[in-house]
Amino acid sequence: MTATDPSNINGMVVYLPSRVTYPTGVNFRFAYTNYAQIKQIEKAVPAITGQGAERVIARTAFNVVECLDPNAPPNSPNYCLPQADVPYFTNRTEWAENWQGGQTQTYLYYFNYGSPQVIVDPTGRQFKLQTVNQTISTEIWALNAGSHTKRDEATFIHDNQGYYSNLRPQETKTSALTGTSYSTKQHRAADCHDDLRFCGSSESNDAA
Repeated sequence: MTATDPSNINGMVVYLPSRVTYPTGVNFRFAYTNYAQIKQIEKAVPAITGQGAERVIARTAFNVVECLDPNAPPNSPNYCLPQADVPYFTNRTEWAENWQGGQTQTYLYYFNYGSPQVIVDPTGRQFKLQTVNQTISTEIWALNAGSHTKRDEATFIHDNQGYYSNLRPQETKTSALTGTSYSTKQHRAADCHDDLRFCGSSESNDAA
């Protein structure tokens, strides 16, 4: 099924769901930008005797681009920035009752074409995702570390139909820093009848 916006949607009033309530009274609340893109999700609970009044107990928000005034000039603070990648955001904030001392936690996002996509958690730890041809890798980097502490890598093959048909893993590899060297576990489909589920593993240690 393919869904497309009508050609005359610009300037129209669009109705979006603002709340979903369950039979228990627990509900999720949604806020949007003027571009009709979601920017905040809240979870709320009903009033329960002995447990408190109705209230929001968790909140997730994204710094997606806002459009305050479609007629504002480019030098105005209310200028509507044009959108290229939609929705695009560079940070996500999380807050929850009785979590992290009630302090909002911020996660940073870096989207780079041809380079690792990076998420930075509130402790400064980095999670890096990169795709090179048919190999996908994820890495975890500690704060101020010179290299990763763990790396997972998967290489895929396909049926050579002119497009990526029937993608399946050919090889997986996991390396983790243990002291001053990396311990690596590797699985190859060719060593286990082309099915990684029944594959043994080889291990090696490399200097960090």
